[in-house]
Amino acid sequence: MNETLTKKILLVFIFLLSTDSYAQVNLRGIVRDEKEGITYANVALLDSMGNTVAGTYSDEQGQFSMHSKAGNYTLAVSFIGYESWVREIALKGDQDLGEIVLVNQDFKLDEVAIVGNKQLIESSLDRLTFHVENSVAANGGDALDALRLAPGLRLTDNEIAIVGKGEVRVMIDGRILQLTGKELISYLGSISANDIKKIEVITNPPARFDAEGNSGIINIILKNGIKDSWSNTVSSTYTAAVHSFYDFRNTFSYQKNRIKALFNFNGRKGSREVLETADIFYPEESWRSAVSREDRQDYFSGRIAFDYELGENLSIGFQYLENTSNPDIQDQTNTVIFNPWDIPNYSLLTNAVYDFDNHSRMANVHVVSHLDTLGRKLSVDLDYFKYSSALERTLETERFSPKQVSQGIDFSAVSSADQVIKNYSARIDVEHPTTWANISYGIKASLISNGSITDFYNKSSGEAVLDPELTDNFQYDENIQALYLSAGKNLGEKWEAKAGLRLENTLIEGKSRHLGEKIERKYFNLFPTFYLNYLLDDKNVFSMNYGKRINRPSYWYLNPFRTFLNGNFSTEGNPFLQPSLNDNFEFSHVYKNQLTTSLSLHITSNGFGTLAEIDVIQNIVRLKKENFFTEYNFALTESYLFNQWSWLESNITLVAYYKSLKFEDVGFAIDQLNEFFSYYFILNNAFSLNSKKTLKAQLNYWYASPFLHENKKVYSRSSLDLTLRFDMPKQNLQFSLGFFDILKTSSWDNGYTINDIRQEFTNYWGNRNIRFSLNYKFGNKQVKVGSRKFGNEEERRRAGN
Repeated sequence: MNETLTKKILLVFIFLLSTDSYAQVNLRGIVRDEKEGITYANVALLDSMGNTVAGTYSDEQGQFSMHSKAGNYTLAVSFIGYESWVREIALKGDQDLGEIVLVNQDFKLDEVAIVGNKQLIESSLDRLTFHVENSVAANGGDALDALRLAPGLRLTDNEIAIVGKGEVRVMIDGRILQLTGKELISYLGSISANDIKKIEVITNPPARFDAEGNSGIINIILKNGIKDSWSNTVSSTYTAAVHSFYDFRNTFSYQKNRIKALFNFNGRKGSREVLETADIFYPEESWRSAVSREDRQDYFSGRIAFDYELGENLSIGFQYLENTSNPDIQDQTNTVIFNPWDIPNYSLLTNAVYDFDNHSRMANVHVVSHLDTLGRKLSVDLDYFKYSSALERTLETERFSPKQVSQGIDFSAVSSADQVIKNYSARIDVEHPTTWANISYGIKASLISNGSITDFYNKSSGEAVLDPELTDNFQYDENIQALYLSAGKNLGEKWEAKAGLRLENTLIEGKSRHLGEKIERKYFNLFPTFYLNYLLDDKNVFSMNYGKRINRPSYWYLNPFRTFLNGNFSTEGNPFLQPSLNDNFEFSHVYKNQLTTSLSLHITSNGFGTLAEIDVIQNIVRLKKENFFTEYNFALTESYLFNQWSWLESNITLVAYYKSLKFEDVGFAIDQLNEFFSYYFILNNAFSLNSKKTLKAQLNYWYASPFLHENKKVYSRSSLDLTLRFDMPKQNLQFSLGFFDILKTSSWDNGYTINDIRQEFTNYWGNRNIRFSLNYKFGNKQVKVGSRKFGNEEERRRAGN
């Protein structure tokens, strides 16, 4: 972005902040329940005849703002599952109603607190919200377990995606994680599901969010304490499987007057079973491999959060998270090589040990200032993130005759990879309601430094010899500056529109000692967003939206270092990878907040992924990263909430989608289906098994038909889970027992063909297990419940492979 353009936009921001119009009266407030703000509550201003004069919906914080002429009106606020709030008001000037608290229709009063249960899953026009704190099945698990329970998400060992759409980025409390791939999966495994309040799946984020992510953003919102109280929760979980692990967690929270504080720590010890197979069919031989792997799950993490209200209109706070883990891996691979008559020629036995040492820390300082009574608010955030990993890998492959007689060492190596990622970011956000529209704007700067040092020693001769061709020092620096402007306006009684534009300027510099060259890249992108809502009546709401997004390659995808799985199979990155761009269109209809219908089209340009380059003479496979496809994805999604019986809540989701791929010329033939129809079915059932609702059960099932992923066909998958939970409120105890992937049908099996060479793979990540969890909570619990989100955003993301 040139300096002149930046100055002009900043001048516009300053002008907006310092001016306003007073032609009409501004009415604002916050809609909430006992715990938090309510998103998409219906707010209507009625005249003496009951006609709607103005109307709007509350935003993701529960805030609303609208304009009308001065006069006497009736204000009606409603949301499904809550009693309507109706008041007579006299508008003489701008007015702030403060908090409007809706009462849950299903609340119960016992001797210690008012307990209002939200529904488990909520669908609105721009997001799906999974209330993890109400999930029986999530109790005692980690963030990955909670994400697996969220309808419509698909998880593998290195990716999180929306079914029928594509990969998404992950935020923690509104801040983008600078991790992807296996590093992201490992980090999320260290967050307790008991510490998560809810998960928001936002398919088309507004302009104030980073433009990163193919198909949207997943926002994991952590729990805060209860107002005017202190509490401490201790929990312990044992997960039994072929290899088992044990979790221990403690969370302390305190809220009183102007202070809000939280401290927790989590630990895990044990391991998980992973089973994989790989079959490669060469013209003269077929290689069939079976991998048995044990992945350590050892980690320890902690979180500290503190907020202080300096006055009615000013608050300051900080948050710090730290995590250390040792996800060591031991695996054994048995590869049998068959001739064309399916008779074994010989076999290879590979033993490998991965010694990992990972460490991450995140810090945030934020200031929130309410500038006046008209709803103008200024937020400032400073963020720091550091991720470091050290890996040492030893590998030895021994060759055997068909009669299992050793023929000596075929391949032996030791390699190491040290990586450090640092991110510094700062941002300013302004919310600026005017009589014409609700305007927001902001600016952000982000600096990312990624350095990795890799060494490879070949030991096939018996001595460790450094291989300079497989040794590298790779440095990658990224500088992103962003500006955004967004405006929302009510267009009469039934229409509401919102539009935004985000500008991102990216500067990249990469250096590879092995390649002996410096890579520099600059690009400037505009990311528009548009939303239009139509309220037909109190039962039907229609919406359409469009958003443009970008998907930048992860750091391991860019790193040219070559990693060997054995002497014939390796993987490597590509520093010349380009980002992909995505255009997302969606049309939605919500009926009575129970039935949601969505039609969407997602177009990915310059898509990148993994391709296999195969040497059929020496039977060598090299996995490389390339930009090689354009993708069109059409999806129809139907979601229905059944809650007519007090003892049952069912959420049913069906996604039917059609994918079309166009492959670019990469120098060799990609023989694969490029069109495919798929569907995905999810059924979540929550049961109350007694009148006091202290005994609950959750029965979940999902099924995915075969589908295309990049150039691979993934075969059908499914999972059946059952969880029971027993609450003992007088003793402050909670027990849960869960059975997951009961039928052991959730493995990721896929295959593809390149240059007439067929490859088939299976991956099973030990999802079948039995989980027992015990929670004990004590403290000073009060009837009044409430918490304020401190409304700050963004940053931390890419360090996957």
